[in-house]
Amino acid sequence: MLLLTFGLTLGFPTILIPGLQQEDEGTFNLSQEAISWIGSVNLICVPVGCALSGVITESLGRKKCMQLVNIPFLCAWIMLKYTTSIYLIFIALCLTGLSGGLLEAPVITYVAEICQPRLRGMLSSTSTLSVMGGILIQFLFGTFFHWRTVALINCIFPIASFILLFFVPESPHWLILQNRLLDARKSIAWLRGWTNLEQIEPEFKDLCRYIANHEN
Repeated sequence: MLLLTFGLTLGFPTILIPGLQQEDEGTFNLSQEAISWIGSVNLICVPVGCALSGVITESLGRKKCMQLVNIPFLCAWIMLKYTTSIYLIFIALCLTGLSGGLLEAPVITYVAEICQPRLRGMLSSTSTLSVMGGILIQFLFGTFFHWRTVALINCIFPIASFILLFFVPESPHWLILQNRLLDARKSIAWLRGWTNLEQIEPEFKDLCRYIANHEN
C-alpha cells in the first residue's frame, strides 16, 4: 500500500500540470520554469528521504516507520486539495518526495525480514510492480476527475495504510536486535499462520544465531 501511494505521487504531476494550465481562476500563473520544477521537485527530494530512512528505521522499527511516513503523505494530499498558491504546491510535492525516500528502507527491509527465504525474491520484486500500479491508477483518476478531486481521493491510501499496519506485527529481526525475544517469537508465529510458539522455535533460534553472527 505504501509503495502504491508512492506511485500515486509520481503520477500526480502528469495530471497536475495540464490542470493548472487550464485553471480559469487566474490563481496560478505558471512559467515554463515552474512547470519543469513541478515535474521534478518530488524526485529531487527522494534522495534526502533515503538518506534519513536507514537511521529512522533502525531506531523506531520497521512497522512504526512505515506508519509514520503516511502522515506527510496525507498532509501533502490535503495541501494539494486546498492550495491556492504555487508555493504550497511545491511544498506538498517536496513532502511526497521526502516521504517516498523515507519509505524505501522500512518497506524493503520489512518484506525481506518477515518472509521465508523461498518467497523473499518474489515478494521483493513486487515493490516495482506496486509503484507502477500507483502511477497507472493516478493516470486513470486523472482521466475522470479534476486534479483537486484526485488529491482528495488519494488521501484514502495513506489513511488505509496507517490503519492496516496496526494489524501486522513488527519485524522479528528488529525485535531480536532490541532484545524483545518473546515479541519476536509471537511475531514469527503470527507471520507463519498463527502457529504456536513451540513450532516456530527452530526458526527463531536460527534467526538469533544469524543475527549474533552478523552483529559480530
